[in-house]
Amino acid sequence: MAGFRRRPLLSGRSIGEDWDPFRGGATEMRRSFKWVMGFLVLALAGYASYSSYQKKQMLPVKVVAVQRGDILETVSATSSGTIESDKEVEISAQTSGRIEKLYIKEGDSIEAGKPLLQLEQREALAQVQLARANLLSAEARLREARASYRMRKELTQPQLDEARANLQHAETTLNRLRNLYTQGITSKDKLDEAERGYMVAKAQYETAVANKSQIHMKEQEVASAQALVEQMKASLAVAEIGLGHTVITAPFSGLVTEVPVEQGEFITPGKPVATLVDISNLYIRATIDEADVRKVKLGQDVRVTLDAFPNKTFHGVLSEISPVVSAQKLESRTSKVKVRLDPGTDGLMPGLSADIEVIVGRGEKVLYIPTAVIMEREGKRTVFVAKEGKAGRQEVKIGLSNWDYTEILEGLREGDQVVTTLDDPALKDRKPIKIEND
Repeated sequence: MAGFRRRPLLSGRSIGEDWDPFRGGATEMRRSFKWVMGFLVLALAGYASYSSYQKKQMLPVKVVAVQRGDILETVSATSSGTIESDKEVEISAQTSGRIEKLYIKEGDSIEAGKPLLQLEQREALAQVQLARANLLSAEARLREARASYRMRKELTQPQLDEARANLQHAETTLNRLRNLYTQGITSKDKLDEAERGYMVAKAQYETAVANKSQIHMKEQEVASAQALVEQMKASLAVAEIGLGHTVITAPFSGLVTEVPVEQGEFITPGKPVATLVDISNLYIRATIDEADVRKVKLGQDVRVTLDAFPNKTFHGVLSEISPVVSAQKLESRTSKVKVRLDPGTDGLMPGLSADIEVIVGRGEKVLYIPTAVIMEREGKRTVFVAKEGKAGRQEVKIGLSNWDYTEILEGLREGDQVVTTLDDPALKDRKPIKIEND
């Protein structure tokens, strides 16, 4: 074994040096690996950046689902109408005087016959008392005249009848004795006695006739006394009317809308003291666009809303439709309608503005969406539908419609999500969107 020399395993390196298998050709592999890893890092960073960019480009929108249910088709007025009343009266004073009591104020409800105000009554009461006294005096004179007339009549008529009979008998006796005296059958003394008897009977008859004429005078006295009584009754009635005019009452039940006087104020005849409105028969006058006139009919139900009652809906009935369509310059063509409000509706009063919707159709279990999301473009109606992260324009066919909701006949299915935020100009067909409903 002497003289034998071991050859090194690797030239230039001793057994004790580190050995690297990636040296040489393996070094190239390591470099490629580093390049791949760097590319992957850059790709992931780019994707993250692009994803972030995409998210920033997504338009936030709100959506509503297509629903199925009942819907009403309505026709709205072209503008707000005004509540009016069939009966509105300005009440005026009928006599002069100072207001002693004022029972009302604006906004009060009052029943028919209840007093609104009272004027001072001293003078009017004095006139009534005087008229009553005069009437009592006249009635007393009438009673006296009637009593005198009855007494005179009771005494005079029998006297006249008796005097007439006596005169007739005396005249018959005188004529008979004259014939007998002519024939020489009776004496001159008997004839003279018969003539004296006739003259006495005639005088008594004439007296009875004169007394009879006094009965006519008594009748005239009664008639005159009766006329005076009637005159005094009329005077009393006038005085009582004057007294009544000092208290002004409500001619019908209603709402006091104006009181232009104050307690203690002196008023004259014709002075307005209050305005009274009958609120049991209220109506609204409004106008309907000519395109909708064919849809409305008498007796249709009407929904009424008022700014004064923002959370309340009132009911009415379409009672009049004008057969004439107005065509004023620079204005749309419209037809006037009248809506009768349900009687006894609390809180409503003339002068309030009101919006009306005439119910012209009803649909049950139909698809519907908010009316505001429907757009009209080139004669077609479309909506934006949210699908697969994008907004897509979808044409629809509509049916019944009102201010709030519209029936969908074609183009959508129940549950489809329709975009409601249409005011953003960035919203376009196939625009990436992000739903952000509250």
